[in-house]
Amino acid sequence: MGLCGLIILMLTYFESGLWLLNLGFSISGAVGQIMLIKNGTLTKTIYFKFIMFCWAIVTIGALLKIMHWPGAAIMLTVGLIGIAAIYTIRFIKKTTKTQLDIMKWVWVVVAYISALCLVMHWIPRPMMNLSNLLMLATVIHFASTCMKDKTLLEN
Repeated sequence: MGLCGLIILMLTYFESGLWLLNLGFSISGAVGQIMLIKNGTLTKTIYFKFIMFCWAIVTIGALLKIMHWPGAAIMLTVGLIGIAAIYTIRFIKKTTKTQLDIMKWVWVVVAYISALCLVMHWIPRPMMNLSNLLMLATVIHFASTCMKDKTLLEN
């Protein structure tokens, strides 16, 4: 879907192309996150609980931002930077690092920092496509690795 949107956008510059591109990136990002979390080891560590705590802060901050209540910017900043920082600490402490681990770490840091910049209106919306492209590359690498090992659909 995202590829069709990109082709339409490049050939004709219709608004529907941009819409399809963003929808395709969103779907691939959601599926990719589910695949990476399901097959990863993050959920088995203490870092996952800290990340979930930061995610709760982000959710509350987003609700405050929607309602235009004070404290939203601080909560969003703390939560999004917290997730990136905790994942970075986990990455640094990991003993063996594969190419997939590096790609996931880069994606997490870029995605959450750019999400913060987008919410604070520091960058325009199209800049989020960088994290979407990183996620798509990570998912493709993960899927190709798992297909070689025949472990993609085992769990």
